[in-house]
Amino acid sequence: MPQIDQFLRRIIFLFSRKRMERELAEEMRFHAQRKAEKNLDKGMDSAEAHYAVRRQLGNVTLQQEESRRIWGFPRLESVIQDLRYGARGLRNSPGFTLVALLTLALGIGATTAIFSIVYAVVLRPLPYKDSRRIVNISTVSSMFPEFTLGQSIPNLNDIKARAKSLETIATYQRTSLVLTGTGEPEQISVAAVSPNFLDVFGAHPMLGRAFLPGDEQQKNGNLVLLGYRLWQKRFGSDPQIVGKRINLDQKPYTVVGVLPQTVSSFYLRGYGKTDAIVPLVVPPDQAKNRTGWMYLAIAKLRSGVSLARAQAELDAIAGALAHEYPKGCVADQVSG
Repeated sequence: MPQIDQFLRRIIFLFSRKRMERELAEEMRFHAQRKAEKNLDKGMDSAEAHYAVRRQLGNVTLQQEESRRIWGFPRLESVIQDLRYGARGLRNSPGFTLVALLTLALGIGATTAIFSIVYAVVLRPLPYKDSRRIVNISTVSSMFPEFTLGQSIPNLNDIKARAKSLETIATYQRTSLVLTGTGEPEQISVAAVSPNFLDVFGAHPMLGRAFLPGDEQQKNGNLVLLGYRLWQKRFGSDPQIVGKRINLDQKPYTVVGVLPQTVSSFYLRGYGKTDAIVPLVVPPDQAKNRTGWMYLAIAKLRSGVSLARAQAELDAIAGALAHEYPKGCVADQVSG
């Protein structure tokens, strides 16, 4: 009840502020005058009597402010006061007002865009089969403890051979290539992937075929799978696109398929969307370089396997590799 009474008094103060402040000032002046009269009766002169009153009562302005704070809603009143001051300033400076409004509009737009990205990447479930089982595998090295690295091909091969908690492990790298030929040259985002890359997502091309073992050896030349957006935008949704050649970085690539719309734009470890994928070609020197942590890895957990269990298994594998290959000491991490 006391809190309710206090709240009601503050509401009353908001609507009777000027009257209550006037009554407060009059009451404080009355008390000051009475004390001064008592001091005069004690034999003090006028100046000394009023000086003694000021010492007894303290700072009158401060006491009035304290009373307002107790009576009202100081934070709300401060915000209202700031808004009024800002409105007066904007009204007196129309040029600055226009700039401020534009800045505010841009700020709201940027916030909306950021949330859209976060929602698309983090909040909305990935449009892939068993997407909750898809994880990234990264490397932490004692040589670069402050960075999260990719994988080396030898370490990745050991993980594939020893990890029982992972159903599928795929490798990829990100790059950009310039598409020429039809229309204006365009730089597109490309992922070079291992043949089993689509298996992680449970995806299949809507046209043509996926990459096959041996495609990374370029036995069939340079191959490419087009993303749905790129297929629509640059090739007019040509249903006969499979088998045709396009030029990427001035090299001919044969189109072997088109990815479906639901999975054609992969969000890969913070790199954004991918317009096309090509087979990953590993140079011979990197195939044996245990500290060449330049390849990214994505995997799918086996059904019923938790992230913690997979991490524990990778910790054990990393410990074994560190013992076997001290110069390439790493610790592998999985993240959803």
